Amino acid sequence: MKMNSNHFYGKMGLVLAASAWIGISNPMIVPAAVKFLPGVTAEMSNPSYWVRDLTGTDDILADSSRIASLNQKIRASEGSNMFDLDSMSATFNAAELTAKIRESTRKELASYAKGGNYAADGSVMTQEMLDPVIENCFDPTATASQSRGYGICVKRTDIRAYPSSMIIADDPGDNDFDNGVLSALLVNEPVRINFRSADGAWLYITSELVAGWVKTEDIAICHSRNEWKSAWDIAAPTRVVVTAGKVYLEESQTNPDISERMLTMGTILEAADTTGGDLVANRSPYQNYPVYIPVRQADGTYAKKKALISQHNAVSEGYLPLTTNNILKTAYSMLGDTYGWGGMLSSVDCSFYIRNIYRCFGLNIARNTSWQASMPVHNIELEGKSDSEKQAILDTLKPGATLFFKGHEMMYLGEFRGRHYVLSAVSSMRQPSGTGKLRVRSVVVSSLEDTYRMNGLSWLASLYRAQIPYEEPKTE
Repeated sequence: MKMNSNHFYGKMGLVLAASAWIGISNPMIVPAAVKFLPGVTAEMSNPSYWVRDLTGTDDILADSSRIASLNQKIRASEGSNMFDLDSMSATFNAAELTAKIRESTRKELASYAKGGNYAADGSVMTQEMLDPVIENCFDPTATASQSRGYGICVKRTDIRAYPSSMIIADDPGDNDFDNGVLSALLVNEPVRINFRSADGAWLYITSELVAGWVKTEDIAICHSRNEWKSAWDIAAPTRVVVTAGKVYLEESQTNPDISERMLTMGTILEAADTTGGDLVANRSPYQNYPVYIPVRQADGTYAKKKALISQHNAVSEGYLPLTTNNILKTAYSMLGDTYGWGGMLSSVDCSFYIRNIYRCFGLNIARNTSWQASMPVHNIELEGKSDSEKQAILDTLKPGATLFFKGHEMMYLGEFRGRHYVLSAVSSMRQPSGTGKLRVRSVVVSSLEDTYRMNGLSWLASLYRAQIPYEEPKTE
């Protein structure tokens, strides 16, 4: 008997839908199984796995007063390379600085034109491509006594080494790794504005973590220091913190300037007052977190608008309590997310990942791996120790400690059957087969004993320091 094809597929659709609803595996559908690195099991993808045999995992590891004390010491430490934006001078010699930046950029970019670097189209980088970027660093309007401006980031954006979106790749066709990216700014993060690029499309800013170039359109300019501080110096009772990788505002045609705005882990906003009963973003605020979102007005100046974050999102009213459980849950919210060098691709590299996790607890740590490793907190030296000695030290650590080897850092998870596991944002490693490079580019769980660098050393053998960033330095 010939069966009507529409009838057949209609029936099949019902069968497939029923199978999915009652949890029956359909042999016609091949599921895309999650893959794991050597030594990693499916159970390790759950943060609760690492605390199953531990006690006190909800105990407070550091209260707000200790965190405030640590923040002050970290910022004041020379090795942390952090900026106190509020205490920066009101005026400075911008003419001298813009000339220095142009000259330093000329020297830096010269190396990219010597071979081994590529443009977005895969062509070899040349000096002719880079010369316009160098000249764009110079602000012809800069003066010897110029006011340093106040700005607020309105859109999650890259901080770049040069005033250009030109990709500088070290592998032709790999445009997801751009040497021109330094770091990133989160929504509502403050900056000090130094000067503009020659074409006006970029601002040379100083953030709390680094100085670099940001698109002018992503920064709202404040009229005064008081207006600037009111945006980000938020009192505890009205502080709202994004505690997962990405959260999006709902789409709105009524409010296009905040429609589908992306908020990333560690974003800190002010709770909005809704006692007047007015609509927020054209909606009532029920089952939502009402917050203020910074916007850049037509004239480039700062304003704030009320917006709503849906209740189901990972958002905390105030900083999260600093507990082992909360550290792991926050870290695992980005499991599998893409790696982004410097914070590109709206994501994180290894050190930005760790920083943003701890930012959710109010702990304000340095930006780069070497800067974090030198912070005046509880550091445990591993340099020169044997693998077995390192393993013995790891066995004393709680999940959430940070581990370092040159060029990479990881969050320690725990031990299982003699192997020690970490969670980190990984760019690349040696192939598990032992030959060639594996481009990982994700946040993954891995075993220190089973993961190798390109130089042939295991991650365990490469460790030189462990750190507990929420504890004061230990005296011997």
